[in-house]
Amino acid sequence: MATMCIKWLSDKARRCIENLEVTFPIAGHSFIPPDRLFARIEKAIKKKDTIIAPHDFVEMLREDGTVLVLVRDVEVFEWKKDAQNAIKPPAQWHFRFNMCKRILLRTN
Repeated sequence: MATMCIKWLSDKARRCIENLEVTFPIAGHSFIPPDRLFARIEKAIKKKDTIIAPHDFVEMLREDGTVLVLVRDVEVFEWKKDAQNAIKPPAQWHFRFNMCKRILLRTN
């Protein structure tokens, strides 16, 4: 994910965006808006006896938000290939990535 953020920040983001902060919440200790959304969706799914077609599931999701279809609505990138050109592999970083709670990325 860090490599996707770096690539986006360097190539796709508006030039006025200079910093990007990524925060990793501690499991079980966060309550963010998506938590409420997932709860509403779970409640709607439990009310249905069966969901036969994928379209039924998509319609339930549309009741609570915007549904974007991959490729049609959202551009797909080769993140892994682009990341190799942007940064070193995480094993060669000067800190342990898996111990991070927050990452701050800045443009040059």
